Amino acid sequence: MPSLTGSTRRRVIAVLIAVTAVVAGSAVFYATQDSPNAVTAAAADQPGGTSQVESCTNPSFTTTSTNNEGDGRSYGAYYVHNNMWNNENGTYTLGVCNFDNWYEVATQPDGTAVRAYPNVHKDYSDKPLSTIQSAKFAADSPRCDGCIYNVAFDIWINKDFDNELMIWTENFNQRPAGDQVGRTTVGGHEYEVWKSGGATTPGGIFTYVSVTPQLSGTMPLQLFFKDLEARKWIPANSTTWQVDFGVEVCDTNNTPQRFNFTDFAITES
Repeated sequence: MPSLTGSTRRRVIAVLIAVTAVVAGSAVFYATQDSPNAVTAAAADQPGGTSQVESCTNPSFTTTSTNNEGDGRSYGAYYVHNNMWNNENGTYTLGVCNFDNWYEVATQPDGTAVRAYPNVHKDYSDKPLSTIQSAKFAADSPRCDGCIYNVAFDIWINKDFDNELMIWTENFNQRPAGDQVGRTTVGGHEYEVWKSGGATTPGGIFTYVSVTPQLSGTMPLQLFFKDLEARKWIPANSTTWQVDFGVEVCDTNNTPQRFNFTDFAITES
């Protein structure tokens, strides 16, 4: 429901992310420490693929926001949200054909902090992570000069916003929160692993950054949960109240840039 869109809770951690989300530039330095539990599985889709669905051209719902809230609409079990949780001087237009076919046109002046996270998500009520298996996704981003953003899954774990798991399918000039602690392989793809804040305590942000862009595929979410458990960053009986997929926007060089999302569906057991 709209009251659980996440914008209110995301503002609670705005200061933390605003401080840590700074420009990394094109060069990224990798730690040498390996994952304690490198998880592998056959990838359901090849990296760098593109969705076969045409991007939304005749939206049934549109909204433009310049404030810190943003509007959204429910489509069955999913909610598409123009989430302006930390917006500053940006203009964001959301157009939706369906929960799995929508776009965002963002115009954001210079900045390094995350200003908005337009997304599609599904709300839960402390649903065990063991029941969330995977999610289909597809996104097309502009790769514009001067832009800073990431396309990412965002999963809230345990009561309220205790811990946050992010899986960046594409990173364009942005640095995750915290420090890089190593690399690991999940579902046949290699990821940098970043950590900010506590493990098994409120406030921890855990970010897996795909080393190569993944434009579409099926994300094996359950394998990421198992990796977090192996690192002892979350308990084995952890739950979730929201699973999101969208784009974190920092900067579009003050020019309108369109992000297309043409596939999304969560598989549960």
